[in-house]
Amino acid sequence: MTDVELQRELLIYRFGFSPSDIVCLTNEQATREGIYDAFVSHLQQQATADDVVVLHFSGYGSQVRIKTLGEDVTEDIEGEETILRSLVPFDGSVPTENNPILNDILEIELKALVEKLETKKVTTVLDVGFVDTIQTLSGGLRSRARSEVITGQLPTPFMLLAQQPPVQLSEKEQDPFSGVLLRGANVSDIVFERQWNDLNAGAFTYALTQFLWTAPSPVTTQRSLAKVQERLLRWGGTDQQLNVNKNTDLIKASTEIPIYGSLIMDSTRGEGVITQLSNDGKVAMLWLGGITPRVLEYLEPPTVMTCGGRRMEISSLDGLTGKAKLIDEPASDDTPLY
Repeated sequence: MTDVELQRELLIYRFGFSPSDIVCLTNEQATREGIYDAFVSHLQQQATADDVVVLHFSGYGSQVRIKTLGEDVTEDIEGEETILRSLVPFDGSVPTENNPILNDILEIELKALVEKLETKKVTTVLDVGFVDTIQTLSGGLRSRARSEVITGQLPTPFMLLAQQPPVQLSEKEQDPFSGVLLRGANVSDIVFERQWNDLNAGAFTYALTQFLWTAPSPVTTQRSLAKVQERLLRWGGTDQQLNVNKNTDLIKASTEIPIYGSLIMDSTRGEGVITQLSNDGKVAMLWLGGITPRVLEYLEPPTVMTCGGRRMEISSLDGLTGKAKLIDEPASDDTPLY
């Protein structure tokens, strides 16, 4: 179970995104080059001015030290030290003397790539941290940041950014992202992930997607963040302060426009959805993204749930996926659970 799955199922079944329009990269696919290639082919080359884009990165963040001199930050020379925020891809190993290349994706690189999109209807979600904690964490909590600032040389620039040297980009680090940026916490605060029984996820991503499964339409960005903050505190564990793009116009707009810039399909409001039915219509595969962790902890076979007024008996559970036997007449795919 990954944060990517949490967001993917939500976008398909509550926001009406087509599965073919969603690209998910995990593990070996989510390298620095893999992420860039997918961004170019799926977004930069396809997204038009009227398209809605959701770009979600979940995982570890870091602070990286880059020594600079003039416009060149790739030469192994002494100079001014620049510390920047970065996102750690699958191949983002710590640089060594024999391999000094830093393979992270700088946040300023991601920001510059988003600015290249034709559409401005972009929501970037960053469930990553940039500072670690020395405290022993309880309740299955873990920090989502490297434990120390690392030093390395930058790799070859992304082709789309070849004319924008990192030194030039770093001068805009405090500028807001194009569209709306949602952070799991302020950049100086700790961002957590947590283990809930068979589910491991970013606390922010899980709380956000779980709320949006049961939220009535329309729901704005500001209201979503307020509800997510309540959930994080209620779930016991984290007081990470959520953060929206520091852009006055966007913050004002986020009180009026729907989250992700897209209306929720109100008919799909529920605690989950039937994702697949057997050929005889008697066995249903379920996604239970709207059920709270506390309820999920005690949900086990042969619990009976209702789906569109029809009863079903849970036969097995694995994280947020389940299988159920239809007790009453068959339901149909995409039917919300109540």
